[in-house]
Amino acid sequence: MELINENMFKNMKSLLSEMHEPVALTFFKPEGKFNDALLKHLSSKLKKLNPKLTIEIRVLARNDVKASGYGIKEAPAMVLEAKGKPPVRYFGIPVGEELNILLSDILSFSDARPGLSRDMNEMVRDVTFPSHLRVYNNPTGVFALNAVRMAHNFSTLNHQVAGSMHPETVMKKIMERKQ
Repeated sequence: MELINENMFKNMKSLLSEMHEPVALTFFKPEGKFNDALLKHLSSKLKKLNPKLTIEIRVLARNDVKASGYGIKEAPAMVLEAKGKPPVRYFGIPVGEELNILLSDILSFSDARPGLSRDMNEMVRDVTFPSHLRVYNNPTGVFALNAVRMAHNFSTLNHQVAGSMHPETVMKKIMERKQ
């Protein structure tokens, strides 16, 4: 399965050539057989984009201390980190527009300037209590993707604010549990 063709790869490499600081991306996959070909393809392409981007693939085990530290309880999931910034979590595998959000976040994490106005920066920095912005996305959810980008930008400004992206299937499971 080719998720990223050569033309896309060239565009992605050009975009991430602007990275300033190292960024780490950790994939958590479920135990057992899981679309390994897709994950292998995605991680191998991402590794080649910029040496400042490191990729780790882990199997989510019951007592995974690293996953617990991020609040990861189910897989597939990913965590994006950079020095001095709180991690951002993604649930599911980024395909389609979600891949664009991931690339945008990688670039944002490698730079100290999230794309927010001065007033918005001040308001987010003034948050003094733990907050978690969960954005649920479907494959055509352009507005949700913008919300994800904003939630992740908020989390880079303030350690009290966490932002995460979830596929719509997670939201459906939550709604089913509440009924």
